[in-house]
Amino acid sequence: MLHDSYNAYPTFAILDHTMTVRGKPWTLSSNGNTNSCDGNSNLLNGWSGGNTSNFLQQLLDECGSLCEGCSGDVDTDGDGLADECDDCLNMAGDPNDDMTIDVLDIVIVVNIILNGGANSPNFTECEITDSDMDGNGTINVLDIIQVINAILGQARFDAVDGMVDVTYDIKGNDLVLNFDSDVSMSGLELAFASDYLLEIETQDNLYSATALDQDIQRLVTFSMENNAFDNLDVVIKNGSLLDIEDIHMVVSSPVGTQLTTRWNIAEVQTFKLTDLQPNPFNPATQIQYEIYNAGDVQLSVYNVLGQEVASLYRGYKSEGNHSFTWNASHLSSGVYYVSMMMNGHVETMKAMFIK
Repeated sequence: MLHDSYNAYPTFAILDHTMTVRGKPWTLSSNGNTNSCDGNSNLLNGWSGGNTSNFLQQLLDECGSLCEGCSGDVDTDGDGLADECDDCLNMAGDPNDDMTIDVLDIVIVVNIILNGGANSPNFTECEITDSDMDGNGTINVLDIIQVINAILGQARFDAVDGMVDVTYDIKGNDLVLNFDSDVSMSGLELAFASDYLLEIETQDNLYSATALDQDIQRLVTFSMENNAFDNLDVVIKNGSLLDIEDIHMVVSSPVGTQLTTRWNIAEVQTFKLTDLQPNPFNPATQIQYEIYNAGDVQLSVYNVLGQEVASLYRGYKSEGNHSFTWNASHLSSGVYYVSMMMNGHVETMKAMFIK
C-alpha cells in the first residue's frame, strides 16, 4: 500500500505472483485503472471500475488460480515427489541439493558441526538430513569422511575396529593432546567448554576449522584426500586449564567409522562399577563393571564399620564389560559396600543383603 495522499501516484499497486502490476487504483474502494491478466495495457474484460475486492475476484475468475499444483515426470531421489515439486532432493552427502557431491558439500557439513550439529537452528531440515551420511541422527567428523569417500569414489569397506590412546602434556600455557592409534585415522573432532575462542594447531597437511558456539568450542580436522595417519598432535593454545575429562572426542577411521578412544594416563579413571542386580538380594547378586584400560583390579566387600568381609577378585582384567557373582550366604543381613580399586582409583556401591 503506497497511499499517503490523494495526490500520490500511484496510491495503490496490485501485484500478482510474477510481480506484474495488475492495478493502480486510486483508493481501495475506487479502482478504475486496472490491467488484464495477460499483461497487455487493456483493462480487465468487462471492468468499468468499482471496489478493488470485486476487481480481484474478477481477475481470479478470468485468469484462474495463481497457486496451481506442480507436476512432473522426473523424481531423481525416488521420494514420490517430482523434482520441480521437491524442496529437498534427499541425496545423502549433498546438502546444497545440486545433485553433485563435491567440496561445497563438505564445507556445509563442517559448518553444521561447528554450529552445534544436527540440532543447529542455522540450517534447513534438508541440509541437516543430507549431511547425515550414516543416517544415525548425529552429524560429526564421521559424516565428513564418508562424504570425502563419496567424492573420491572409494568403495565402502567393513567397519574398522581400533583403539586410540590419548595422552596430554602441558607446555607453558598450552595443552598438547596426542592421539596414537593401532589402526589408521583420518579425521578428528573435539568439543569443550570455553568462554572465548582458543587457537588450535594441528598438522599442516590436514584441513582444520574451529568455532565457538554458545560457550562450546568445536574443532574438526581431517585429510581432504583421506590420507591416513596413526599419530596426531593437537595444540590448544592457552588451554592448560581445560579439564581433559570434559573434552568430547570423536576419531574417524578412513572409512568413516568411529574408533574407540581412551585416556592413557593415571589421572583419568580407567574403570566403572555399572550395576548391582538384584539389590536388595538374597543370597547372591551380580556385580557388573567396565574396564577402560586393562590392568590389575581389586574387588572387595566391606561392612558398615569399614572392615573387609570378602575379597572377591584380585588380578589382571582386560578391557571390556565384566561381571562377578557374589554369594553372601555366610554373612548376616545388613548393608555392605562393594568396592573396586584400580590404578589408585576407588569406586563403591551400596548393597542390601536381606535373608
